[in-house]
Amino acid sequence: MNAELIVRRGVLAVAFAGLLAGRAYAQSQDPTQQQDIQNDKKDIRIDKKDLAKDRADRNADQRDINHDKRDLSKDRADRNADQRGINHDRTDLNKDRADRNADQRDINHDKNQLARDDKKYGVNSTQAQADRKDLHADRVDRNKDQKDINHDRTDLNNDRGDRNKDQRDINTTSATSPRTARIATRIKRTSTRTRKICIRIARVCATTSADAESGPSSAVFRCPF
Repeated sequence: MNAELIVRRGVLAVAFAGLLAGRAYAQSQDPTQQQDIQNDKKDIRIDKKDLAKDRADRNADQRDINHDKRDLSKDRADRNADQRGINHDRTDLNKDRADRNADQRDINHDKNQLARDDKKYGVNSTQAQADRKDLHADRVDRNKDQKDINHDRTDLNNDRGDRNKDQRDINTTSATSPRTARIATRIKRTSTRTRKICIRIARVCATTSADAESGPSSAVFRCPF
């Protein structure tokens, strides 16, 4: 009986001591310190929101830069293709002009020959009839070459128009290069600001962990940058 009484008294003594220790620990928490912890937690939430916004802005800016680069590359490829078309049209035009000029010389020669044969052999002579036939064939060739020249001129003008339009697109896209540079600078500044926020969050977490005696594992924060 005495042993049971002693055990009961021991248990009550231990429980009472634990109660006193808990009350003393609770009273030892400074209200100002607890308010600082709450403020730090609030700062962490705000900084995390800023961090997410900065990352979203950075990603949007990077997409704009990539889009501008793709547009510029495409416009340059189109401009170069149009220039090759212009060069090809010029070659065809020069060739058709040479053919047209050769046909015109043949026409002039046939006219002179026809005049001589008419005078020498008569208008209805076999020689005169052959000359007229040659003259007609040369005129047909000359007219065909002239049509080819007109067609080549049209193609050349169209290709020049396309080339000039592509060049204007290139100039417009290139004009955004300062904008692209500004975006890149903004991305760099955002990354620097983000790292600073990460450092501040980590420090606040560490301070909060030490003040609240909650252990280092409950306030771990890893910066995503």
